[in-house]
Formats: sequence, structure tokens, C-alpha cells
Amino acid sequence: MVSEGRLETRRYDTLGDLSDVPRSALREAMNMIGVVESRREMAYKVTCETRYHIGSIGTSSEPFARATRGQWDVENGLH
Repeated sequence: MVSEGRLETRRYDTLGDLSDVPRSALREAMNMIGVVESRREMAYKVTCETRYHIGSIGTSSEPFARATRGQWDVENGLH
């Protein structure tokens, strides 16, 4: 994605098998862990960021990506 003079690439991935995670560490409805990796290139600077999420929207990465992008729209609208 190119925006405001920068190139940004995002990769979304989910982990759906939480059988090894103690239930005490998660709320009962939580069924996925998601990861967003962002890489931004601006002029001569490159930054990388990894964010982790837990959720209850299933294990498909597409709904996770839509929900994550939607959250950024809400936050940006507040500024």
C-alpha cells in the first residue's frame, strides 16, 4: 500500500489451535491469536513492527485482517 509518500506492507496470520494454552490465560470465548507484521518504507528509513491480538472471530486470517484494519479506521477517526 502506498500512502502519503510511504510504502507500507502488512502481513496477517492467525493461530487457531489454542489447545496448549492454559484456559486460565484466555477468556472462555477466545479462540485465536493473531499477528500483524507491518513494514514501512519512507525515504531512506525502514521500520518494522509486530503486533499480537487475541480474539474470538475464528481462525481465518481474512476476517482478522478486516477487523484489525477496521480498528485503525476507528482510532484514526478520533484524531
